[in-house]
Formats: sequence, C-alpha cells, structure tokens
Amino acid sequence: MLISDSGTSIMVEGIQVFFGISEDLMAAPREPTKRERSMGRVDAYSYVPSGNLLLSINSPEVAGVRKNWRDAKKRIESTLANFIVKLIDYGFLAKKQEEERQEQERKWEEARRLRIEQAEQERLEKERFSQLMSFIQNWQQSELIRQFADAVEKKVLNSELSVDEEWLAWVRKQADRLDPLIPKAKSD
Repeated sequence: MLISDSGTSIMVEGIQVFFGISEDLMAAPREPTKRERSMGRVDAYSYVPSGNLLLSINSPEVAGVRKNWRDAKKRIESTLANFIVKLIDYGFLAKKQEEERQEQERKWEEARRLRIEQAEQERLEKERFSQLMSFIQNWQQSELIRQFADAVEKKVLNSELSVDEEWLAWVRKQADRLDPLIPKAKSD
C-alpha cells in the first residue's frame, strides 16, 4: 500500500489503484440566517455527516468494475474482503484495458505510417510519370527539329537555294540538347 499526496493506493500489475474511505453526507433542512437572507444567499439545506461510510476506488473508470461500497443493510466492515478483491480485479482490468489501448494506438500509428508511405509512393509515381511525359515531349520536339533540319538540307541540295551551315549546325545542336536519349555533358 502506498500513501501519498494523491491518496492511498495499491500497485496491481504495475497499475496504481487509488482508493479511499469517507463518510457520506446527508442534506438536512435548515433555516437561513438573517445575514444570509440579506445577502440574497439562501441555502435551504446544510450537509452533515450521515454516519454511513463509503469505500471507493478513486482511479479512472474501468468498465465492469464496481467503484463504491456504502453502509446500508450490511455494514461496510462486512464488505472489506469483497472490496479488496475488487481493488485487485480493478488493477488487472485496468492493466488489460491499458494494454488494449496501447495496442490500438500502435495499430493507428501503423495505419498512419502506411497512409503516409502510400501517399509518398503516389507522389513519387506522379513525379516519375510527369518526368516521363516531359522526356517524351522533349524527344518528340528533338525529332521534329531534326526532321526540319533534314528537310531544309534536302531542299537546299535539290535547288539553287543556299543555307547558312552554321545555322543548320545550331538547329541540330538544339535538337540534341532537347533529346533525353543523348547523354549530356555535366556543364549543360
């Protein structure tokens, strides 16, 4: 048994179970004083000790465990053994509920981690697809530029027209620059 500022308790399976004993109060009719009436405060009852004791488990709720024993037809002294058994039951049930809560929390955390992981995979997949589409567009544009350069060169060969060879080289270089299938120098 432990006694501290928080109250009296026992340890059951590592769970601290607080309990206490007190006296029930009962409402007794009373006549307010002249001073109370003048202040507008009128309490029709005062609360006085009833002579009936109350044993209670003062820890957070645990489903299925009785928490209070009062003097009634049976005096509280005759229920002490039952109360002690219920304190121990309470400790075991509280431990079980705490383990279940921790397991549920672990499952929620795992589900959260999986959702985050899935969202990251989806983001990466979209990014990769976007990059693929960019590569395809650049490849198509580079092919179109090469076809254009070939058409200009063919037109010049079959006619009296002339073309600036430097410009044609620049056009082909632009096609190579756009083409994702051509390795780029690190300075590009």
